[in-house]
Formats: sequence, structure tokens, C-alpha cells
Amino acid sequence: MDGELKEALEHARGESEYIFAVVADIRGFSEFSKRRESPEVATYVKRVYLRLIDDYFPFAKFYKATGDGLLMAISFEEENLQETAQRTVTECLRCVGEFGSICCDDRMVNFETPDKIGFGIARGTACCLVSGDTIVDYSGHLLNLASRLMDLARPSGIVLDGAVDLELLDKETQGLFVAENVWIRGVAETEPTPIYVLNGVVEIPEDAKRPIRFESWEEEIMTHRVSEWKAYPPRIMINIRNRLKRADGIIVELVYRARKTGKPPEGLWIHHPLTVDAYSYTVLGNEPCVFVDRSLVADYARRKKLRADEPVKIRILYVPM
Repeated sequence: MDGELKEALEHARGESEYIFAVVADIRGFSEFSKRRESPEVATYVKRVYLRLIDDYFPFAKFYKATGDGLLMAISFEEENLQETAQRTVTECLRCVGEFGSICCDDRMVNFETPDKIGFGIARGTACCLVSGDTIVDYSGHLLNLASRLMDLARPSGIVLDGAVDLELLDKETQGLFVAENVWIRGVAETEPTPIYVLNGVVEIPEDAKRPIRFESWEEEIMTHRVSEWKAYPPRIMINIRNRLKRADGIIVELVYRARKTGKPPEGLWIHHPLTVDAYSYTVLGNEPCVFVDRSLVADYARRKKLRADEPVKIRILYVPM
């Protein structure tokens, strides 16, 4: 596959395209993966991906696994904009309602599984990387926005970018959503972004309703080589200097050096935010600290094919008291 990807990239070209970027995330997946053996986790994820692709979103143009979720690109043109918007939102609604039983008829999944899913949907243009008839990847601000909106869709439900425009949907579907204004780190920090949330299902955290620039954030970083992380206890404890001002005022990321043609470019690092169920904050003996599962670091390093001697950072951003 590496050879095929390299060949595709050598002949790839970028094309701008109108899409609905849809990011789905299985809620509670990290906790679920701790309780089950790896073959069961793999079977479950495989079955969920297949159901999402075959039963809910067969009309998407591109799919990309995100670990515990799925990124989908659904293209549209002026003449089918309204139809595509309605179908996309309708299938997300159906999936939210049916997700608890998505594997109930699968004989390979005879164990308890997560019962909630969250969706972020953004509309606009993205760069499509194409090689011949093959789509290699999508990139751009829109995908980042959809991912951030997905993270707001908690404990489950749907969050729509304001650009989706409720007028594209039928009256019954419009009535299921309410308007909100949010500030999103890395997307809209000084001006609010209008969104629509699934009423009675999505609970927008209070910190997302305040301008980010008015708060002071602090940072803690722990860096080790991949081999050194593997020697840590199952739960990695990282002390932070101050207690949290509020429970939701924290972001935890894994950070590693980007690679180009086998060599890491100088000063370029890739940031991978962890979902809120992948870490925990507590105070032990008046000392605030954050716990991160060692398996997350090891699994991420394996997926990214990082060498044992490569550095990986756990970066913690938080709002202190």
C-alpha cells in the first residue's frame, strides 16, 4: 500500500470542490476499548464503519477512518444542493436514533457496545487530492471545522455549521434544530460562529459560548521517545501547576514530528487532539494532575509508524484558577 500511495501522490493534483464535510464519532469508545479485547474492538469498529457506509451514507464520495469515527465528503452542485443537504441531515438523524442497536443483528458482536454517536456537518469548499480516478484525500479549513463541530455534539447528536442553512431542509427537520453562537479554538476565537444543534440532545458547554481570547491558557508538555512511553505504567500521570478554573477548560493533545520522504522536517509537528473521554483530570493531595492511558500513545505511534527513538509529546492546555 505504501508503494501504491507513493505512486498516487506522484501523479496527484488538487481540485477545489463543494462538499458537505461530515465527521462522525463513537461516544464512549475509549472506555469501551479498555473493557474489551482487541479482536472484539476491531470487529465492532469494522461493523460500524460498514453500516455507516452501506446503510446510511452510500452516497458519500469519500470515506476516511479517524480511529473511533469516520470522515465523509459528500459532494454537491447548485442543482442538487437542497436534495443533498436534506438527505445528509436525514441520515445523520436516523443514525443518531438507531445507533444503540446498530450491531444488534450481528452475531459477531455479542457484547455490550457504545450506544451514542455524534456528528459535525460543515458546508463549503475543500481541496480534493485526486490521482487519476482515485481520491487520495481531502483537506482544508472545512474539514477542521466539521471535526470541531463534531466535538461539540455531546453527549450525542448533530451540530450543523451555520452555512448549512436550515432553509435547505424541510419544515419538520428545521424544527428539530435550534440556533447557537459558539467560539471554537483554532477556528473562531474572537468572533462567534453560528451553528444549529439538535434540540434536547446536544448540550453545548458553557466555555464554547464565551470568547476564547478573554481567558488565559497555560501549557504543560511531557516529551519522551516512543520506546520510553511504552515503559510507563498503564496510566500516565502528568502534574500541572494550577487547578482548573472549570472542568471543561482543558485540551490534551498528542504531538509528533511530521515526516517528509522519510525525514522529519525541521520544526514541523503534527497535533492530534484527544477526545474528552481519553483522559481524566483530578486533584491528588492538593496536586492537580491529568491521567492519560499509555495505550493511546502506543496505539497512535503504531498507526503513524513512528520509530522507537522518535519523540512524542503529551501537550496539555488548560484554563487555570
